[in-house]
Amino acid sequence: MATVLGATNGHSPPASTLFETEAPVELAVPKYFSRKVLWMRLLGAFLLVLFSPLILLCMFLVKLTTNGPALLRQTRLGKDDKPFEILKIRSMYNDAEHIEGPVLCQKSDPRITPVGKVLRFLHLDELPQLINVVRGQMCLVGPR
Repeated sequence: MATVLGATNGHSPPASTLFETEAPVELAVPKYFSRKVLWMRLLGAFLLVLFSPLILLCMFLVKLTTNGPALLRQTRLGKDDKPFEILKIRSMYNDAEHIEGPVLCQKSDPRITPVGKVLRFLHLDELPQLINVVRGQMCLVGPR
């Protein structure tokens, strides 16, 4: 319980000592967040099963039109700056960053494959990230 210091002598105490607490305040994580994570993971699993034929079709098209793997792994920072790897369907030519180095994508970027342009336009290259949602590393909706 908080008590006001200096209230008995009629003078106002300095702002830094206005309140004295008996115990440190602990913030409890609401049960909402644990339920939200559970529902998000279940919804992610449902969507992964639902979209898995489309993911496989996109991966097949990438393998058919370019050399190299169909999936790309990128390291991102998650909660508390903990690194994790996301999966994406590759939309650029294999080793595109090794040739020019890592640069931001531009409007008519020559590193993007014709299939990759369609995948990026429809955001289908992001569908494998549902695996990260099921693992609890990402949410379906959140800041980018």
